[in-house]
Amino acid sequence: MGEKVNLNYTHVLKGSELRQAILSPNAEALALGGEVDFEQSRVLVYTADGRKRSIPFDFFRCRMHGPVPDFQSFEVADCGNKIRFGAYETSVDTILDFLPHFS
Repeated sequence: MGEKVNLNYTHVLKGSELRQAILSPNAEALALGGEVDFEQSRVLVYTADGRKRSIPFDFFRCRMHGPVPDFQSFEVADCGNKIRFGAYETSVDTILDFLPHFS
């Protein structure tokens, strides 16, 4: 059998953005980083308070006339306030507010 290839994409904040997120008084609402898990069709988001959140791909729906999420272009941005998949962007607040509906 061949070796299993890791098709996941990972991104972590760096430098001053990482420090700012960790020291923030609302650390539970900021992402330090995350991982796109293609095998499970989900995105794992690691918040600055040490929690790991699992979000199914279905959560990141394309808006009418909006960009389609490109899960191969994953990025945590804006000091942990935003998640981007190429041109598609959403706030971490939006993810956390609606996450219980996907549990």
